[in-house]
Amino acid sequence: MFKKIVFLAVALASVMLTTATTAKAQNEGHAVYATLKNEIDLRSAKPGDYVSAQLVDSVSFKDGSRLSKGVFLTGRIVTVDPAANSFSLVLDRVQSDGQKPSAISVVVRRIDASVAADDLPDAEQIKPTGDPVSKVRGVLLANATNASSSALFSSKSKSLHLDYGTFLGCIVSR
Repeated sequence: MFKKIVFLAVALASVMLTTATTAKAQNEGHAVYATLKNEIDLRSAKPGDYVSAQLVDSVSFKDGSRLSKGVFLTGRIVTVDPAANSFSLVLDRVQSDGQKPSAISVVVRRIDASVAADDLPDAEQIKPTGDPVSKVRGVLLANATNASSSALFSSKSKSLHLDYGTFLGCIVSR
């Protein structure tokens, strides 16, 4: 009985932390696109693999800090589940030229296929609430299921793949 209560308490705490982290990023964050700078393929991806995306536009925060166009959001693959045709990733660092990486909160809310930057939808299309949006054929985007992930990607087919240059519509906050 005690083990069940402890398990339920831990599960509830995890859900509350996930909700609080996602709500913070979505409520205080800014919508911006970032371009994926490496391919991610379910067949070869492993937890811990490096992931990088480059900001398409600049972002200014209430505290006066700024992320310039071209800085990198970096992170890693968190989970890989071939049976469910899914993986999750976290982007939790920002890297500017010549600077040390610093922490950042990123929630991926939209993905778009590689297109010319001029053809990219406006950042207003990145909605902080509601269901995440995928404009990449065969790829589903879901809210992260735990506080250590920025996004959960899945596919109904057996080959889940994100190309170099895929656009990630992100809500970023410090």
